[in-house]
Amino acid sequence: MARIDGTNNNDRLFGTGADDFINGFGGNDELFGDSGNDILDGGTGVDTMRGGSGDDFYLVDNSADVVIENPNDGIDTVSSTANFTLSANVENLFLRENATIGIGNELDNIIQLPTATLTSAPSVSLSGLGGNDRLVSGIGNDTLDGGTGNDTMNGGGGNDTYRVDSVGDVIQEAVNGGIDTVISSVDHTLAANVENLTLFNVATQSTAFNGTGNELNNVILGNAFNNTLRGLAGDDSIDGGSGIDTLEGGDGNDTLIGNLGNDILDGGTGNDRMLGDFGNDIYIVTDAGDLVDEGDQVLAGNPSFGGVDLVRSTVDFTLGRHLENLTLEGTAVNGTGNELNNEIIGNDIANVLEGLAGNDRILGGNGNDILRGGLGNDNLQGDRGRDTMTGGEGADGFFFDLNAPFNLGAIGRDVIRDFTSGVDRIVLDETTFGPLSRNDVALVANDRDAAASAKKIVFSEATGRLFFNANGSARGFGNNGSGGYFVTLQGAVDFAISDITFQP
Repeated sequence: MARIDGTNNNDRLFGTGADDFINGFGGNDELFGDSGNDILDGGTGVDTMRGGSGDDFYLVDNSADVVIENPNDGIDTVSSTANFTLSANVENLFLRENATIGIGNELDNIIQLPTATLTSAPSVSLSGLGGNDRLVSGIGNDTLDGGTGNDTMNGGGGNDTYRVDSVGDVIQEAVNGGIDTVISSVDHTLAANVENLTLFNVATQSTAFNGTGNELNNVILGNAFNNTLRGLAGDDSIDGGSGIDTLEGGDGNDTLIGNLGNDILDGGTGNDRMLGDFGNDIYIVTDAGDLVDEGDQVLAGNPSFGGVDLVRSTVDFTLGRHLENLTLEGTAVNGTGNELNNEIIGNDIANVLEGLAGNDRILGGNGNDILRGGLGNDNLQGDRGRDTMTGGEGADGFFFDLNAPFNLGAIGRDVIRDFTSGVDRIVLDETTFGPLSRNDVALVANDRDAAASAKKIVFSEATGRLFFNANGSARGFGNNGSGGYFVTLQGAVDFAISDITFQP
């Protein structure tokens, strides 16, 4: 390799057709490498270096140094002790000493901070711009931005920030490599050993973004779009931002914040805390240690500003403040409301459902349920099974509706424990009982008279039983469960035809 040295003046130095080492020393120099794999070092000053063809290596010590390369003239590398932006047709950039900012170009760049040269931990910024780039930094708190293309970024040690704009971008982090954050404008799943993910708003993007964590304790932040955010393992903190979001904590003791929008919050396994904030939110509860909190979402004195929320629980659950509705799923047994107007729905097993205060709607499901309205004007429906209903205080409605024709085995024989004539009401659905009017209702002395009645709905004053007569004027109530008594009103010595209403 030929060595060509300049002076401390402004030199013009020309290489040979072989591999040359050209050193400008001082001054503002111009270096021409010609062909061959050349090393060009401008030295001090503001230098202009042209490597020519071949795989050339440039030593830069000034951000104003100029490197000129033609297309397809080899794989070229700049090693810089100053912040530097690669010019066109130069592939690779190594930062050294005090350099902290490296920016690529439209090619597939490698931008690297060699860790072996570090004596301290500066924070560097590496930007790939176009192309499929490889960015490697050191032990500082670095920012790596691959730009467009499918980029590979390795932050090394330190608390690094990665900017991702392609689903093909790859993040590489070592164990105990700091607390790292990905800021992504596309769907992204955190790589191993990366802690945090923020979805970035893009003005031209109209579809939702998805973000997924890993086995660590992640912090995942959504954006203004409709996000699906999953924590997977670890004790995660997930904030949906604005938009209609689905948040899934996965394993661990997670914190989910719905923020704006009508969100779905699923804590997964573990003792999770879920805060829906504003909007009509759905909470999925699977552990007795889960906490659902709507906070104090009251604006201008309107407590409903936090929306109408639903808890779907596979364990026993009591609604907290500002939560309206509860649906039991799986093996949950007990469901309890609060001071609001609740809707509480049971499942396929024997439930105990209680509304407490408020004007509640309580629906029992398929088991032999116990329903208690509590305070307020409540609507109770045992649905299928042999249910026991207590309206409590207020003017309560007891509904009978199979959403199918009457079948005694399905509708069961329910008990109402506190019916008050003239205050409470029996509501019969015409889908189950057929078209009805009050002319189809009779009050008789006892069950024997009920069997002889031609009316469709017959109340026995002796037993408090209410019968459905599918037999017309024939004695009895009908064969194969098509008729019979379906509810007993305990202690109802007073009962009037006007206590029965009908719904289509």
